[in-house]
Amino acid sequence: MAKKHIVSIDDEGFILKLVEAVLQKDYQLTTFHEASSALEAFKTGLKADLIICDINMPQMDGFEFHETLRQEADLKAVPFIYLTALNDRRHFRQGMQQGADDYLTKPFTPDELKEAVEARFSRTSLLRDEGEQAKIKILSLGGVGASAEGKYLQYEAKKVIALFLYLLTHEGKVPLRIIPGDLWYEEVGENNIHVLINRARKTFEGYARFPVQGDILTLELLFSYEWDAELFEKAAKTALKNKQYSDLEKAIQLYKGMFLPSFDAPWAEQQRSYYDSLYLELLELSAEVAPNEAAQKSAEARLQTYLQGD
Repeated sequence: MAKKHIVSIDDEGFILKLVEAVLQKDYQLTTFHEASSALEAFKTGLKADLIICDINMPQMDGFEFHETLRQEADLKAVPFIYLTALNDRRHFRQGMQQGADDYLTKPFTPDELKEAVEARFSRTSLLRDEGEQAKIKILSLGGVGASAEGKYLQYEAKKVIALFLYLLTHEGKVPLRIIPGDLWYEEVGENNIHVLINRARKTFEGYARFPVQGDILTLELLFSYEWDAELFEKAAKTALKNKQYSDLEKAIQLYKGMFLPSFDAPWAEQQRSYYDSLYLELLELSAEVAPNEAAQKSAEARLQTYLQGD
């Protein structure tokens, strides 16, 4: 079984050496002397099961580093432990408000560090077991559907699923005034918006909330989600960057068809065009980098079929 990966960031070299000495036997360790270097590594593909980070560092402190990480969808759920000599309640509260999972004060003992790490992995494992079946799954490529805990979620109109995905693509928050122009071609009244929101609340009850404060509609997820179009997009971007035939083929297989088929709205049309263009890029590049003549002929035939609309 592969060791869990811990990333530790601290501008004090002896602290990093101490963390390594305590944890390297049981875990894979990557260390950084500054938060900016760690952030760059994460943005270029570094993965971690746990992050241990000092607060008081030059250039970028631990709070700023943590807040920046939380903006990245793939990193926001990584457990985070603050390690610092600052032990006043103000810093403790700030760390907890930013979503830290634990807070160790220097100097710490090896046993305290081990216990904090083990407790965090135990808690993460428990949450994963509890939430595995509760993940919201949304299908939008080649068809429309939503499920949670293995149960199909009933909805009164495709626009309910569209609203959920529309909020996801807008970082979970949109002004009510812009929704009609994005989700309807025809002119609609305020009542139509509130009817749609209420239908979404009914469909996703227990899994997501749709609070309205003033002119702002927000999506609050109660469980993690899996969206087929987002998975396709991530795989496509990686494959187009790496230009590896195997990655291109994997990404191509994730595209199951038109985004929200038979749903007409300005936002849906924009998204549809975007995913279609990604798919076309994948088909074209796959034909270019195919490893042998047979694969190239197959890829070119597939590309021509798509271009002809058959």
